[in-house]
Amino acid sequence: NQNFSAGNNENSMEAHIGMNGEANLDFLNIPLTIPEMTLPYTTLTTPQLKDFSLWERTGLKEFLKTTKQSFDLSVNAQYKKNKDRHSIPIPLDVFYEFISQNIKSFNKHFEKGRDNALDFLTKSYNVLHVPRSLRKLSFPDFKLPRTSNIFIPAMGNITYDFSFKSSIVTLNTNAGLYNQSDIVAHFLSSSSSFIYALQYKLEGSSSLTRKRGLKLATALSLSNKFVEGSHDSTISLTKRNMEASVTTTAKVQIPILRMNFKQELNGNTKSKPTVSSAIELKYDFNCPKLYSTAKGAIGHKLSLEGLTSYFSIESSTKGDVKGSVLSQEYSGNVASEVNTYLNSKGTRSSVKLQGASKVDGIWNFEVKESFAGEATLRRIYTIWEHNTKNLLQLKSIFSTSGEHTSKATLELSPWKMSALVQVHASQPNSFLDIPYFSQEVVLNANTGNQKVSWKSEVQFHSGSLQNNVQLSSDQEEARLDISGSLEGHLSSLKEIILPVYDKSLWDILKLDVTTSIGRRQYLHASTALVYTKNPKGYYFSVPVQELGNEFIIPGVKLNDPNSVLVTPTFQVPFTNLQVPSYTLDFSEISISKKLSTLSFDLNMPILPKVKFPKVDVLTKYYEPEDSSVPFFEITVPESQLIMSQFTLPKSISIGSAVLDLNKVANKIADFDLPTITVPEQTIEIPSIKLSVPAGIFIPSFGSLTAHFGVASPLYNTTWSAGLK
Repeated sequence: NQNFSAGNNENSMEAHIGMNGEANLDFLNIPLTIPEMTLPYTTLTTPQLKDFSLWERTGLKEFLKTTKQSFDLSVNAQYKKNKDRHSIPIPLDVFYEFISQNIKSFNKHFEKGRDNALDFLTKSYNVLHVPRSLRKLSFPDFKLPRTSNIFIPAMGNITYDFSFKSSIVTLNTNAGLYNQSDIVAHFLSSSSSFIYALQYKLEGSSSLTRKRGLKLATALSLSNKFVEGSHDSTISLTKRNMEASVTTTAKVQIPILRMNFKQELNGNTKSKPTVSSAIELKYDFNCPKLYSTAKGAIGHKLSLEGLTSYFSIESSTKGDVKGSVLSQEYSGNVASEVNTYLNSKGTRSSVKLQGASKVDGIWNFEVKESFAGEATLRRIYTIWEHNTKNLLQLKSIFSTSGEHTSKATLELSPWKMSALVQVHASQPNSFLDIPYFSQEVVLNANTGNQKVSWKSEVQFHSGSLQNNVQLSSDQEEARLDISGSLEGHLSSLKEIILPVYDKSLWDILKLDVTTSIGRRQYLHASTALVYTKNPKGYYFSVPVQELGNEFIIPGVKLNDPNSVLVTPTFQVPFTNLQVPSYTLDFSEISISKKLSTLSFDLNMPILPKVKFPKVDVLTKYYEPEDSSVPFFEITVPESQLIMSQFTLPKSISIGSAVLDLNKVANKIADFDLPTITVPEQTIEIPSIKLSVPAGIFIPSFGSLTAHFGVASPLYNTTWSAGLK
């Protein structure tokens, strides 16, 4: 049976759906008998099935309890209308004025055209009689409705009810949305059954308050034999503060798994904007049938803090697990930390990571990694470190254990750079016997000296291999050094038999004369290429005449009057800086010993004002003792840029239209946008010094020498060569 009804009147709207029915499952009690059958096209035969009851043998008897089944379904929905209305103002005055002016102008053109047409007809056709009433022809008057507001009905109250009943389970659900002094929503759903897993209760509510600001509160809860949970959150906006808090919990309990989850989030802007978050998860898994267990926890924390003068963020994560798989025990853990700080002077960040994994008797792995960096206007510095330890044993098949370390640094500053890369590794194993491996790269460079070097070392079962390469340059020389060495025992030569001589390679080389089997042998080789710079050379200087306040550099004598360029006075956009007129005479270039820049303000739309100070740029002419070329040394002293205090605007201008954001916020609730003021900031600009050569120097050829040497217990030699 089913029925449906709906209604609508000036007070409410309603709808109802109902449905019920019955079912008789006695036919499932009838025993079934299936004779023995041979599958077509095969020799397979199915056994006979006799007196088989679907009701009892499939478990329906325990689940449904009775063969008489029935259900009842009911759904009701209602909306109660609200008599109140919301008035939305619409500025139509400008539109009305535009229509009125254009209608009057159109009427004048129509009347003029009407009179001209009638005069033409009257004068052109004397016999034609034109009624005088046509001269009174005009458009009919019409009036636009004057309205400056649109009215929208306020939201009413909505309710919803749902119920379902059967011999197995009964479900009930109620929901409502109410618009009274506050907007409130409520939800409730529950069930009842002789089966515990089907019993639950889910309840939730939410309210929106618009008095003394805006506040949204939500609560949700779930209860069941196996799952429980809750959620609470509050968000509030007032004229002086913004605040939010969220708490969520969950709990799972089933025969093989227990788990607890919790999350908390809080934030406010009382003294300064802060946000903190914490997440925690604990679990315990135990399955005796699989001989497997797992127990551990995971946690994460985050904190964010920011003012208009700085910003910082900190984050940490930790996790661990311990258990067994098929009775094989294992464990592991991980931890990480991230920190960042930023202000007007620079920024710094750091990252740390630690982890470990272990399977008893098979595997063990540990790792530590860190990164740190700092950046300012004066320098950039970073460092990275990495360390690992490992162990792997696969019974008698393969085994290895080792340790790896790496480090890298980088530093950059004006006219200077340095870098370091180091890699060290030790990984002996049962297949390849290389117990130690090392690499190192170093780079240092500035305006006077440059150096690059590379070192490498490998150790194996019977010896080691080393090499070193270095390239350097300074004021006196440039050189390239390469060296390498091989060390180890030569006892393996005893086992190498040459068939022709029927002797070992050891005996053929007569190594007994110079060494012994137990003595460690070596072979060293090195080479060096050195270029010694010549301080003498050919110098082409720029003539410079030094006066009291300036330097004069004679230019090219030209008869062209256009060799003198005069720049006009002009105003730099978005600033109060007015650049005066300058005269550039290419026949004689003058450089002031002290050049002072003007102080000015930079004013960009919607951005804070930036004040640039007066700066005295100094120029010095000097001849260094270690150089044949004189230089102009230009020094820009340290200065400070000042960013004025700035308040974020609460209105946006687009042409002549102005959008007041506070009025928009007041339409939503009774609160104003918070006033956010950025305090005055000072940005430090470091001193800069430049050296510009006042000429060209072509050095004479110096001297080039080369060295090569080999050393061993059996043989030593050295070669040298030179060119001057």
